[in-house]
Amino acid sequence: LKCSASFTSTALTIAMANQLKFKLRVNEKGDFTSVGIDDLSCGMALKQKVQGLVGMEPEQMTLTCLNVYDGKRMVLEDDVPLRDQGVHDQAILRAWEKGKENIEDHQNVAEKHGSYYYAHQHETQLPPELRYVSGGEPILLEEQKPDVVMAPEIPATKITNFSWFDDGDKVKILVDNAELVAAAESGEVKCNSTSTSFELEIKANGKRHVLLVPELSKAIDPDATKHRVSPGKRITVTLKKGESNTAKWYDLAKK
Repeated sequence: LKCSASFTSTALTIAMANQLKFKLRVNEKGDFTSVGIDDLSCGMALKQKVQGLVGMEPEQMTLTCLNVYDGKRMVLEDDVPLRDQGVHDQAILRAWEKGKENIEDHQNVAEKHGSYYYAHQHETQLPPELRYVSGGEPILLEEQKPDVVMAPEIPATKITNFSWFDDGDKVKILVDNAELVAAAESGEVKCNSTSTSFELEIKANGKRHVLLVPELSKAIDPDATKHRVSPGKRITVTLKKGESNTAKWYDLAKK
């Protein structure tokens, strides 16, 4: 299902497609799998691609998307190309049964990106007798609680300067950039992993730096992942190889 061809007065112009790769959350335990599709495909084509993985028919499904590097969250529209919806490579997807999706995500997208579709899909009409009140003091129709204002997520800067090596039953990733080491010393450092991916996040001085490998070359034990900050030297992430595959690693990321 493509949405990409347009005519001019003299020729047929076809946009060149770029391949997108996503991490799809497949269950409540937080397990992920990889899904690929080109950016000229529409939201419905992506639903058809993942339906067997999440056990839902496309018509019963809502897909939400989180761009890892700019923090943008969105509800994917069925008939709009992914490129035009602002979807990035390596984004994280989640499928919801229609009507049970996370409403806060919908509201955040509508407020942050001015979604005409969302606003008009949810607008309600007052009955005629409540639209106007003539004479007397104003009548309070309903007391509303103030909206909770969520702080926007800080856009991430991708960490590209790092090294790694195989260390027997472990794999170690080293970040020795002086600025990042100093940020790790003074700020917050998190390291999250699944059996097939890991993410290092550093927050300091209003900035967020992320090293993400969405698909490792081999499986690891996510419960054994750890990190260490050596002041003035480096940040070390240690991944423990999975019990079923302790062979030597020649690549960090799966090709």
